[in-house]
This record gives sequence, structure tokens and C-alpha cells, in this order.
Amino acid sequence: MAVSVRVATLDDLPVLVEMGRQLHAESPRYRDSRYLPEKVEALGRSLIPAGGTHVAEKDGRIIGMLAGYVAEQWFSDYKVASDLTFYIAPEHRKTSRAALLLVRAFEQWAIASGAKEIIPGTSTQIDVESTTRFYTKMGYAVYGNTFIKRLHRGD
Repeated sequence: MAVSVRVATLDDLPVLVEMGRQLHAESPRYRDSRYLPEKVEALGRSLIPAGGTHVAEKDGRIIGMLAGYVAEQWFSDYKVASDLTFYIAPEHRKTSRAALLLVRAFEQWAIASGAKEIIPGTSTQIDVESTTRFYTKMGYAVYGNTFIKRLHRGD
């Protein structure tokens, strides 16, 4: 069966919180810190009503998610959209169009929300090279750099 994408609902939260747990466990960047499902659920409750959270489904099962927001730049009223999380279950990354359909749906939502640009990231460090190729093929340009300096390990 084909993959479909729709706007997430609050009923999807338990599955999205579990997907967040999977992303967290897989991420070289995030897996060393504590995962707080109650915090993820609270964030979902605030984001989902705005419409910027989408899910990809196959055979009636959620296989991917993309959640983001639109905000004005700190120095102007120019609106930009960015993702907070974007995750496709590993077994569906190479065999479905879930990522493409999720990004297209997010782009349409961002346009409807007044965004002039979309600025996604790759902070999870999950398959950064493939993610970069994916976004580049979709017309995105590599923009800036992200840096990190660990001050301590753990929580």
C-alpha cells in the first residue's frame, strides 16, 4: 500500500512520543541525555493544534513524523519555518516516499502560515550525508554550520 501524509491529531500523541523515543535512542547526538516522554507529550499538545505536525502512514500505521513551527526572525517580522523533529522509521527510509511527502506537506503548511523560508536541520546526526542529499535534491541549499561543545556528560 502507498504512503499517505496527513496533519497529526492529538490522538496520535502516544505513537509520536514513542517515535520520539526511537529517534532519541538512534541519535548519536541525543542518546546520551535523558528522554522525557512527558515533556515530548506537552510539546506535542502545544504544536499539534497549530497544524505544523504531520505524520506519514502506511497500512494504517504511522511510519514517520515531521513537526515544526513558524516564527518571526528576532530582528524583523520576516517569518521562517523550521523543523523541531523529523523522523522516519528506519525500515521505511529507503523503501517509501514518506520523507518526500512529509517535507512537501510541511512546505505547504509553512507557505500557508506566511513563512518566506524553511530552515530544516540535521542536529540528530542520523545519516547526515543522506539527509543532506535529500534536502539538496528538493532544492534546499546548505546554510551555515552548527557547532557544539560538551561541558559535561549525561543529564
